[in-house]
Amino acid sequence: HLERIAAVARASGARLVLAPMAAAWPADDEAMAAAIAANEGPMSHFWGATRPAVRGLEANNAALAEVARETAAAYCPAALSFPRTGTYFRDLCHLTEEGMEALATALAECIAGGR
Repeated sequence: HLERIAAVARASGARLVLAPMAAAWPADDEAMAAAIAANEGPMSHFWGATRPAVRGLEANNAALAEVARETAAAYCPAALSFPRTGTYFRDLCHLTEEGMEALATALAECIAGGR
């Protein structure tokens, strides 16, 4: 589907920006690791266990990067470099307000910079 989205963007003169999804695993602090572990059971119906979920995100992110290369779309991996702590993440994959602000800033810079 991404290739089709890229084609539609190209045909309309729009610029496509792709951004991978970050995960807070492996956590950079014990509190985040504990929060992820505590939510693993309740979230299993969405994601399954943490490690396989992260592998799925990594595969998705690799596909995004490949499509960006193949279609000359901008690729903004800023969130992948966020510290995997409670400052940026509420849980395995949801950002805090500070994390969302950092992501919005990074995406805006990526869009403005033409990357």
